[in-house]
Amino acid sequence: MHQRFALAAAGGGAKTALNNLGALVKPGGYIQLVESDMYNPHSRNGRSAEEFFGLMRSMFNLFGAPTTLAQDIVRWVREAGFEDVQEHKTVARFGANNASDDLAEKAIFSAGVAVTSLLQMAKTTPGIELETELSELDTLLPRLTADMREHGVYLPMVIVTGRKPL
Repeated sequence: MHQRFALAAAGGGAKTALNNLGALVKPGGYIQLVESDMYNPHSRNGRSAEEFFGLMRSMFNLFGAPTTLAQDIVRWVREAGFEDVQEHKTVARFGANNASDDLAEKAIFSAGVAVTSLLQMAKTTPGIELETELSELDTLLPRLTADMREHGVYLPMVIVTGRKPL
């Protein structure tokens, strides 16, 4: 069972979602969960990247996702009864710092789609608490695109794998 970015989207039900995913794994099978760690920003990111991640954090906070999700996953996988649990921390590289020009452009396009969608949600969602003023976020897309093309963006990631006992 491989799942990417599902737990953050589950909000306050992240641990329950993990347990439900774990129940789908056959004995002897593996679970692998990949999540971003947007609460521990990378020191090389510029302002636009941090505003982008702040916008995502605002949405996850609204949904009730734990701010410690990236740190909680290992413990939760163990508590779900998995063995040989391993954690791998890495950094995803988006834009100019990606070795593949094709992947760099795809990341820039995907970030643009995400920014557009998140901004629309931010503008229409009552009660959302933003880290950056909405008026500043209106210029986020062109600034983020330029930063991704010039410098790239780094996103800390955690990958957790565990084996279900026989």
